[in-house]
Amino acid sequence: MFVDPSVRYNLQPPFMRALGRKRKLEVGSWIKPLLKLLAGARRLRGTGFDLFGLAGSRRLEREL
Repeated sequence: MFVDPSVRYNLQPPFMRALGRKRKLEVGSWIKPLLKLLAGARRLRGTGFDLFGLAGSRRLEREL
């Protein structure tokens, strides 16, 4: 698999914001397989296997 070293992703996951990190995290193209895995996990939303659905903000969204 070809990895383009010039591709950079700027991310700010909610858990890092909750820990007090104000700036975005810059990562390289090595994270692309993980992003594809997360995209494929969309089918789990709303099921018992939805790990991110356990967050208080997600529960509040569902209640509203």
